[in-house]
Amino acid sequence: MQDTSSIEAVLSTVRHLLRERGLRYRDLAEQIGVAEVTIKRWMRASDLSLQRLARISGALGMDVFSLLALAGQGRERSFQLSDEVEAALVAEPLVHAVWQALRHGHCASAVARAYQLDPAQWLQILLRLDALALIELHPGERIRLLHQGVHNWRRGGPLARQERPRFLAWCADQLQGGNKRIATASDRSVSPAFADEATAELEALARRWRDRAYRDEISLPPGERIRIRWVLLLDSLPIFPDPGGA
Repeated sequence: MQDTSSIEAVLSTVRHLLRERGLRYRDLAEQIGVAEVTIKRWMRASDLSLQRLARISGALGMDVFSLLALAGQGRERSFQLSDEVEAALVAEPLVHAVWQALRHGHCASAVARAYQLDPAQWLQILLRLDALALIELHPGERIRLLHQGVHNWRRGGPLARQERPRFLAWCADQLQGGNKRIATASDRSVSPAFADEATAELEALARRWRDRAYRDEISLPPGERIRIRWVLLLDSLPIFPDPGGA
């Protein structure tokens, strides 16, 4: 028996990826080498062969397994580390940077080159990551990442404490004209209804952005991604301003 709900989840993911990349069925058809009507028929099918799925995923620049994984977990997944592991990463910033780069999908040789690590240094870092249970190191220096998804720092934990001054400085720089794509801030007096609506809109926007970023991280190779940072923040303030400046 065909699992139609799973097939529809895969087709929905394909449609989502096409929209996000500004592609039409016609573009997909040209990539695969079939007629547009054929693509439309495939996208309405209650069953989809592995061969067709492989051709679609290949045209999207990914393999079948990545597409299936994306269909099964299109919403962002996240994880946290223990205080002890966070403290170790704070104490060993190069180990932290290497782990971050590996998590972002960069191949081992590219990471070693980026940080100018010789074979002995590279192995030492891999052994340290293995000891911290962040990777599983196999013979031939094959690496398996032990955590999938977005790394959320522990609230008030070692990484949050370390990064707080840098993050605040970055925010101030962006608002004062740093190298930004967009930055805006405003202190206003509004109705409670406005505040509630703005909160709901920002929550929905944040969810949409995070899920889309997660899909990009799963489906696109490192060479087709750029690194960005965003902050969405809305808070209530005292009715009467603080003379100290708040």
